[in-house]
Amino acid sequence: MGRRCSASESGRAGASRKPMKPKDTKSSNSSLLAHPIRIIRFGACEIDVASREVLFCRKVSPIGPRAFDVLLYLIEHRDRVVSKNELLDAIWRTTYVSESVVARMVMKIRRVIGDTGSQPRLVRTVHRIGYRFIGTIETVAEQVPAPYLRASTTGERPERVALLPFRNATAIPELGWLELGMTTLVSNALTGDPGIAVLPLRDVMLADAAAPASSSPEHAAAVLRATGADFVISARVSGTMARLLLEWSLLGRGRSLSLTHAGIHLPQLAQEMSVAVRSAITQATSGTDRT
Repeated sequence: MGRRCSASESGRAGASRKPMKPKDTKSSNSSLLAHPIRIIRFGACEIDVASREVLFCRKVSPIGPRAFDVLLYLIEHRDRVVSKNELLDAIWRTTYVSESVVARMVMKIRRVIGDTGSQPRLVRTVHRIGYRFIGTIETVAEQVPAPYLRASTTGERPERVALLPFRNATAIPELGWLELGMTTLVSNALTGDPGIAVLPLRDVMLADAAAPASSSPEHAAAVLRATGADFVISARVSGTMARLLLEWSLLGRGRSLSLTHAGIHLPQLAQEMSVAVRSAITQATSGTDRT
């Protein structure tokens, strides 16, 4: 299994298709494209319908517009096999193309979602007919991503946390990865807590960019309002390779907290910060209404 399709799969192509008559555009494309559903999750993948993005293992996996439409169409009609002709009619509409285009598009889709043609877990080829999406849809969220709505073990909704991208104040070239890398490490650690829902980074970044450039507390408060989060966290890393400083602040529910961790290993600092954040959120929400 892997992200690459097998050589045999990439060589397949369908028979040439006769030109078709222009169709009414009302019947074109998957109805999910106009549906209020925003987030679809399966396996290690997440599809954001609104932004037309596919994430694989929490990282954006580039996909073309036609491939995105094909994937969405297969997911919507996952209860049956979708023929190549149906895909051509639904996605390409009035464009005169052959069935081999569909095979190449499915090959691209498999690469994006980490599937293969030889051992399919998500998209199965039904020879001489078409394709069927066989993955298990774990989450379909409307309006807001599922983590916002996820129930904790106590039956209460989780605290929504907006984690801003880390600021790199080290001027160390080798640490150029930390802005998003440290953000991901902390986000992954917090996601394991059923009482915390980390908002999607792209949503937080949009709110961050739109917030007025002002002092840190005012900026954080603007992000808090824009995202609808319960807490917003900002962090920066400074110092040298011999001694790194991780400073972070938490704002929300009428409280604010700032802490500093020192060390030489950033993953360890990220872990220490995650533990402290969970503790701070627990203390801040003790005895408060979380509905």
